[in-house]
Amino acid sequence: MVHFLLVYERSRGVLRRMERFEEADNLAALDARFAEEALHAADDDVEVVVISGESFEAIRQSHSRYFMTAREILASH
Repeated sequence: MVHFLLVYERSRGVLRRMERFEEADNLAALDARFAEEALHAADDDVEVVVISGESFEAIRQSHSRYFMTAREILASH
């Protein structure tokens, strides 16, 4: 299991930051999430999440909107 910290700008559909953490680093991933949330606390347009999965490919498939451009998201609806 791997963990990915994602910092996503909703209005532009842009992934501002992605950081990978190995299975044993799940607490480090959460610490990084809390730090990013504190940085962006005043910005409702920024979404900060940690997503866990078997691989990057699995995460990319299950949470595809974080990896699509704004144009791709609009075209998919």
